[in-house]
Amino acid sequence: MVASTRKRSGWSGAGFWARFHLGRNLRRRGTLIWVIAVPLIVAVMRLAFGVPREAVGQLVLMYLVPLMSLAFGGGVLREEVEDQTLTYGFTRPLDRAALYTARLAAAAGPVLLATVPAVAFAASGPLDAARLIAAAVLGTAAHAALFGLWGLLLRRPSWLGLAYVFLWEQSIEQVPGWLSSLTLRAHIRELASLEHRTLFPGAPSAGTDSWWISALILMAVAGVGVAVAGALVRRRELVMTR
Repeated sequence: MVASTRKRSGWSGAGFWARFHLGRNLRRRGTLIWVIAVPLIVAVMRLAFGVPREAVGQLVLMYLVPLMSLAFGGGVLREEVEDQTLTYGFTRPLDRAALYTARLAAAAGPVLLATVPAVAFAASGPLDAARLIAAAVLGTAAHAALFGLWGLLLRRPSWLGLAYVFLWEQSIEQVPGWLSSLTLRAHIRELASLEHRTLFPGAPSAGTDSWWISALILMAVAGVGVAVAGALVRRRELVMTR
C-alpha cells in the first residue's frame, strides 16, 4: 500500500516537473518561433503552392523530426548541470529516472507541437493523417530517447547526432536489402507510407512492408533508450560545473 502510494506520488511529481519544463521551454522565443513557424510554413506550402504530400512528409519526418529532437533532447540534463539548477529536482523525494523521463518528455513537447500539426496539413485524408501523426510522435520519441541517452554519455552529443542523421541515416538507407532497416528513418518512412528511393534503381526495397512492425521498433528504441538513461541517472553522480 505504501509502495503504491509512493509510486503514484512519484509519477505525480514527475508530471509536475514535465509541465514545468515544458512551460519554461515554450516561454523561450526561439522555441516559440519553431513551434509556430513549422506548421505555418507547411500550411503555406500545401495550400498556396500545392506542394505534394510526399515532399512535405519527407521534409518534416526525415529532417525536422530528428534535427529538432537533437536540438531539444540532446542536452536534457546537460543544460541544468551547466546552470547548476539540477539539484532543485534531484533533492526532491522522487525517483531520478522519473525526473529524467519527465525532463525528456518536456524536451520532446516542442518538437511534437511543431511537427504534428505540420504533418496533419500534409495528409490526404483521415487515415493518412493518423499514419503521419503516428510517425511524427514515434519518430520524435525514438530520436529524443536516443539523443537524450547520448547526452548523458557524451559532453558534446550534437556532433555525433549530426553525423548520425546526415551520414549514417542517409547513407545506410540507400543500401538495398536489410541493412537500411537499421536506421530509424526507414521505420518512420514505412509507418508514414513515404516513398523510398535508393541510388540503385530496381533494387529490392528494404522496408518491413508492415507498418505495425516499424511502429513497434520505434517504440522499442524509445523504451530502451529511456530505460538505459534512467538507470544511468540513478547510479551516476552528475557533477555541477563551477
